[in-house]
Formats: sequence, C-alpha cells, structure tokens
Amino acid sequence: MRALPGDYPDVVYFVPTEEKAIALTIDDGMDPETTPAILDVLKKHDVRATFFIVTNTLPGNESLLLRMLAEGHEIGHHMTEDEVTVALSDEALSEKFHAAADALETYSPITWFRAGSGRYNDTVLALTDERGYRIAMASVVPLDTLISSPRSMSTYIKWMLEPVSIDVLHDVNDSGSRTAATLDRLLPLLHERGYLLTTLGSLDDLANADEHDALRNP
Repeated sequence: MRALPGDYPDVVYFVPTEEKAIALTIDDGMDPETTPAILDVLKKHDVRATFFIVTNTLPGNESLLLRMLAEGHEIGHHMTEDEVTVALSDEALSEKFHAAADALETYSPITWFRAGSGRYNDTVLALTDERGYRIAMASVVPLDTLISSPRSMSTYIKWMLEPVSIDVLHDVNDSGSRTAATLDRLLPLLHERGYLLTTLGSLDDLANADEHDALRNP
C-alpha cells in the first residue's frame, strides 16, 4: 500500500495507525431512495462514515446532508458532477471545484477531496492546496459499481481489509442499494473481528495521536 501514492506522497490512500481501525467512505451521493437506506444501516450498526458528495445531487436533498452531519458522519468534496476530473480543462476544473467547495462549506468545514474516477494531476493538487484540503483515495476498492452481488463484495472487502485501510463504496441507484445490502452483511462481521469503522477524519486523528505518543515515549 505504501507504493500507492507514487509521485504524489501527500495523497492519502491509507492512514497508518496502531489501532485496528479502518475508514469507510461512500462516493457519489446523494440519492433520495438509497442514501436513507445506507444511513439506516450505518445507524443500525453504530458506524460512522465519510460521504464524498457530488454537489449536483444536493438540491432537494439538503435534509439528507443535514441528517448525515447530525448522525456523526463526515462529508467530503467529490466535485459537482460524477465525471473524470482530469478530463476537464483547467478553467472548467477550477470553476467546478470551487463551486462544489462553496456549496459544501455552507454545511460543514471540509477536509477531504476525492477526484472523479480516482484520477488527479498537478492542477488538482494545486486547487486542493489552495483550499486547504487533502486528497483522499482508497486502498480497498471492491468494484461495487460492476459487481452485483452484496455477498461477493462483502467477501472481497473482508479479504482485502487490514488496519489503516480506506474502503470505498458507492451510492446512487443500483450502486446505493448494493452498498446498503453489503454493509448490512459486512459490518457485524467486521465488528466481530474487532475493527473500529470510522470516518477519515477520526482515523487521521488516531494516527496523529499515535505519532504524538511515540514522540512523547521514544
């Protein structure tokens, strides 16, 4: 996993911590049908997640975003549309990036940005640096937009997960329904294994606490 950032070491694919903890992230919402189902499953199993929001889904779904925040979830920036971020011209990328940032920061401070289709470049890094964000990708990607079986996805995630992982699933339409079903199967099994499932921000806080303790107790 340590090789994943490649030439961009500031891009976060995993968060090193001594705790048996992983970050659960969910991309592309919101959907008035599937997002509530995902939130219901997370509440049922007492799990917090980071939702990377595509802001063209926000109009009419503001109450869902407020519910996310009220229930302890974190929101992140995933542009205005579900598209390949680096395929945009620099002008369009900047315009859409800041439009999404302004929309989301109306509701909550934003720390994390995830590029569309998982692709970023120097222009994306410059924009996130300008806004004070960090780019977060994922180390466990179960291809849930392609695989139709929640059983297969939960098995794959169990196999791939290790402490420090960042897992990504998707919301909206069929993907959202599969995510809700997958999480309902998966979360109890991970709890039995002693995993803490949390937001990116909380996982990062754990890592910072570990580093602080190490400095105090060399």
